[in-house]
Amino acid sequence: MSTVTTCFAELREHDDRYVSNLTPQRYQGLMEPHELVLDLDADAGGPGTFLFLRGWIYPSMPASTSRCPSSTPALRAAGRSTSGTRADAGFRRASSVGFPSGKDKTVVIDLAGMFPTHDHHLRLRTNMQIYWDEAFVGG
Repeated sequence: MSTVTTCFAELREHDDRYVSNLTPQRYQGLMEPHELVLDLDADAGGPGTFLFLRGWIYPSMPASTSRCPSSTPALRAAGRSTSGTRADAGFRRASSVGFPSGKDKTVVIDLAGMFPTHDHHLRLRTNMQIYWDEAFVGG
């Protein structure tokens, strides 16, 4: 599984420079499983804090190829999940999150209470072809 770890340097502004280390699978819109790990600041996880992720998703498989992936578990689109970290046990599943439905869209993730320790890493995992351009925490 590919991993990109960032402390927002690559995602600091909307500049059409996308975080990506994706390896294509056989069908359009599906990649090898990959994850983006964000190192959020100490305020993330407080009441009323949200992560705003701006990016886009490559269109999924054309109709002519959609039948095979739907019947092959390894080729199904796997949506994304977010995870806060625990210092003693690695990542734990926190919630499922949607994806940017089209070009240049924003996904909002409620961070309130997500981090049980002082470690504020967040992991986004999927096999969908998603390109992230900007991320910031706000309230």
